[in-house]
Amino acid sequence: MFWLKKNNLKILGVVMLILIGIILRFTIGTLGYNFDFDSYNIVAKLVLAGQNVYAETYRYNYAPFWFYFLGLARWISLYFSNPEPVFRGLIVSLVTTAELSIAYVVYKRVGLVPALILFLNPLSIYTTGFHNQFDVLGIAIAIGSMILYEKENENDHIKSYILLGLSLFAKHIFIFMPFFLLSRTKTWKDRILLFIIPYGIFFISFLPYVNGGGWQGILKNVFMYQSLYRMPLAPLVFVMTFSLLGYFLKKYNVVNFAFLYPLVLFIVGLNASQQQYIYPLFGLIILQSIPQ
Repeated sequence: MFWLKKNNLKILGVVMLILIGIILRFTIGTLGYNFDFDSYNIVAKLVLAGQNVYAETYRYNYAPFWFYFLGLARWISLYFSNPEPVFRGLIVSLVTTAELSIAYVVYKRVGLVPALILFLNPLSIYTTGFHNQFDVLGIAIAIGSMILYEKENENDHIKSYILLGLSLFAKHIFIFMPFFLLSRTKTWKDRILLFIIPYGIFFISFLPYVNGGGWQGILKNVFMYQSLYRMPLAPLVFVMTFSLLGYFLKKYNVVNFAFLYPLVLFIVGLNASQQQYIYPLFGLIILQSIPQ
């Protein structure tokens, strides 16, 4: 029979495991919520009220993309009799999609088992389903950026820098990535574009919100949020760290390093979200493909 063929059974098994991972993410959210989801509710209501999120609350620490999405998700949820599960379900759906895209890259570059481990591990399920952390959005877009970058032609590099800027727009985890790439650039034009495009997208996204107290909120709650208070020299330390890593790892595959990048943040402790505990897993999985 068709479905009893070995390959078809394997495909069916993989699909079933993916569905289990998705269902678990949605199910665990029914057990309660934490500070992050409460913050998302506050931010979404501010967006729908037409208020400046950065001026009105300290509980938002990113570029505007995430509050655009939260506002949209809240607006959609209000068409349902019970909006809260719909609002949360849309958040989990977006983050899970990003996780699946990362797992697909791991599958194509490393193998099926590591990809399934990445998607099905309890930490990923818990942080997506319960904490609703969205670090993986920035990570997924940055990995896509590096896939374009490794093609090593000017047009693809420009597309890569745009994607890197969108990664920062989603969540600025890869804020120091241009310093890692700097040693790989061959022309001054490429070096200038490497910094102007991604940082330009990131910083320009804040401009509509600088008035009415927004600038103070952006400065304090985005650029000086938590980790930078604990480590005032963190930006300089990370610029030097990623510049040196870029110099010594010039021949190391840049997509693989996109997986290792969060591991560096985890080791030093800059990132403070619950998803930091998954970063070593990213690194350990991609290390299987060394050397590249």
